[in-house]
Amino acid sequence: MIKRFSLLMPLIASLFAYLLITSPAPVAALSEGCIFINEDAKPLDSIFEPENKGVIYILLVNLEAGEAITYSAKGTGSEGGFDTGLFSYPSLEEIFSEIVTLPFDASSTIIIPEDGEYIFRFIALARDTGGSTLEYNFSCGELQSASAPDDRVNYGYGDVFTVAYSPFVDDTHNLDVYCADEELAFSVSPADVAGLTPTTEAQLIAAFTKGTCSAEFYLLSSGEYQLNIYAPEGKLYTLIDIDLDFRDARKTYFDPNE
Repeated sequence: MIKRFSLLMPLIASLFAYLLITSPAPVAALSEGCIFINEDAKPLDSIFEPENKGVIYILLVNLEAGEAITYSAKGTGSEGGFDTGLFSYPSLEEIFSEIVTLPFDASSTIIIPEDGEYIFRFIALARDTGGSTLEYNFSCGELQSASAPDDRVNYGYGDVFTVAYSPFVDDTHNLDVYCADEELAFSVSPADVAGLTPTTEAQLIAAFTKGTCSAEFYLLSSGEYQLNIYAPEGKLYTLIDIDLDFRDARKTYFDPNE
């Protein structure tokens, strides 16, 4: 779950300043897919003491579409938090971000939307006069499993920006479409399409656009349904199915830049 806490930022800034004047400590091993901006292949700053623990990474990664960055972070204490983000490079357009306060137990897999270079920010901080704990790990490269992190129906097809589910409700399936920040874009139920008749042209049933989240749902002339998911760089992901159970939908994508 992505949560944003503006009050966390002053604390991150203060702990960042504390880390800057503290000697680095040994860090977790990283996969070869992660290439550091800083040449010594260490976090920008880190500290691991009984009362203060923290690590700050800024990574430059060169990955292909469909590859992933997988991370986890767990911390306890009275002050601190976890902040991560993925940005296209060199435009620095935000693709994904997550901010949580202590105690945190965060993990996620970010699917890379297209070939290219990205900046990955990873900050995990914990402080407590009685002692704090901090564990973290992340890797870059090919997915270790072809399985989706949950029951989303568009895994690897625009789910960095927009996520679709086909939950089983009242003995039938709905199609629920969410933005990456978990805001509901739209939901389509069998009742919503029951009275519709296919025509010679596709009929727009639902649409939503906000920030990097953009999706449309159509009834096609064939009687099938089509879900369009748009990526900020122009790539279009499409899923087509005969009903609202999109778990076995036909999936394609179009990249105007190719």
